[in-house]
Amino acid sequence: MKIAIAQMNSVVGDLPGNVKKIRAAAQAAKEQGAKVLLTPELSLTGYPPEDLLLRDDFYRASESALQDLTTAAD
Repeated sequence: MKIAIAQMNSVVGDLPGNVKKIRAAAQAAKEQGAKVLLTPELSLTGYPPEDLLLRDDFYRASESALQDLTTAAD
């Protein structure tokens, strides 16, 4: 099984932008025959999310972004 590792710089709180980066990395990995893509810690939310973790709307937006990623995955 071929595994790809994404090297990317996520932006804290930029869920749509981070989803776009993860999707691009996934597409590149798929084109190279990888079946699994590893992304950096907190690549969806950006690191460190700090005060954003105190906001309920951030959790809802993160869950929505994660659902968006999972539905796009093959």
